[in-house]
Amino acid sequence: MDILIIKLGAKGDVLRTTSLLEGIHKKYPKVNLIWVTEKECFDLLKFNTLIDDIIDINHAKEKLQDNLFELIINMDEDKRAGELVRFLKKKKLIGAYSDNGDIKYTKDSEEWFGMGLLRSKEEGGLERANTLKRNNKKTYNQIWASILGLNTKPTKPILVLDEKSKNFAERFKQKKGIKKEDFVVGINTGASLRWPMKVLPIEKIIELINKLSKFTDIKIILFGGRNERNKNERIIKECDKKIIDGGSDNSLLEFASLIDLCDVLITGDTLALHIGTAFGKYIICYFGPTSHSEIELYGNGKKIIPQIRCLCCYKKECNKEPSCMEMIDIDEIVKDVLRIRRER
Repeated sequence: MDILIIKLGAKGDVLRTTSLLEGIHKKYPKVNLIWVTEKECFDLLKFNTLIDDIIDINHAKEKLQDNLFELIINMDEDKRAGELVRFLKKKKLIGAYSDNGDIKYTKDSEEWFGMGLLRSKEEGGLERANTLKRNNKKTYNQIWASILGLNTKPTKPILVLDEKSKNFAERFKQKKGIKKEDFVVGINTGASLRWPMKVLPIEKIIELINKLSKFTDIKIILFGGRNERNKNERIIKECDKKIIDGGSDNSLLEFASLIDLCDVLITGDTLALHIGTAFGKYIICYFGPTSHSEIELYGNGKKIIPQIRCLCCYKKECNKEPSCMEMIDIDEIVKDVLRIRRER
């Protein structure tokens, strides 16, 4: 049978959704699984043997118009996704769909979509959705496993590196003098432009690095993308001791391969977090505007949560002083890194 998953973005959300694939295959043993996403997410999925085909959302109609899907799972509020669902032939739908230009969702997917922008005014609208979001105690993986009726627990996300990416990491390791006995800590400074309040202030990152770099066996790799290039250059310049620049122009799988070098990854709620969990890394994740309850660390990490009432606000700007990110306790992070280092 053909089953279609539609999850376009963001990259971290696409990757964490792969944690559901084993459960889907167990429920539907003969499934031919097709995934529609953005082209920029292909590298996260293309070596995953549980996915039979990956389709670019921009070409999905023409490529899938003749298919009859046993099930379509649309996990995205995007209008293109909703229109695709309306267009395609299907026996069953779970998730979002287009209805006369409006995006709605099936009743069985309300546990997820009812906590977001699609909640109707008749059902309390955004105010009710935000309350449900703040009160939720289940992870994204648990919510969707329940919606899909999967009897098995979600696994870790699945990310497969190709040999080219593995070789890139090995050359980086040799070039930067990272040895087997080193304890490698990755610090990710970025997040998507959509959620600027997810990131630690530069001063906090510099404080963290300076405290960790006092221990000579700890090697620190600074991660970020193109948007973090200037920020990371400033951090490296202002730190007391030399740290390793992970680069800001890496491909998606090169970025992932460098995260795979780490013993501990310190990050906000962003793509790096989900890459780290896929590779079984110990994750120290700090939270502020987004839900800490929805994130699954699979028993191998620590959540740093400031004591402030307005957590999980999902705002792009903040007028609180101090803000949630300014309240993150750096000593708590350092203490946990050193604990893991002792136990290694």
